[in-house]
Amino acid sequence: MKQKALAGLPDSIGASMRLVVGPNQERAARQLTVSVAPTQTSNANIYAGFVQPQVEPLIPSNRWYLFSDPLAAPVYVYGYLNGAEGPQVTTGSVSGVDGV
Repeated sequence: MKQKALAGLPDSIGASMRLVVGPNQERAARQLTVSVAPTQTSNANIYAGFVQPQVEPLIPSNRWYLFSDPLAAPVYVYGYLNGAEGPQVTTGSVSGVDGV
């Protein structure tokens, strides 16, 4: 776990990361993550293989999202208030409104 990848993150996190982009950014995402044989060491793509590009047609314009595997680093955390085991719905009269 202490071994770091080139970007400074633990290898276990980088290996399962996904770069999610819209159709407008597919080419740029693939260029950023592709592995090529450079003629000089300074031209090597240090991000090749670090993240996997994934195209989502519902992402608008030029947005980029970077997600890790939830088992390695959760990206969404939820909880309940006051120990409730699920969403709570209540009804009651509202003054000035004909309804509940």
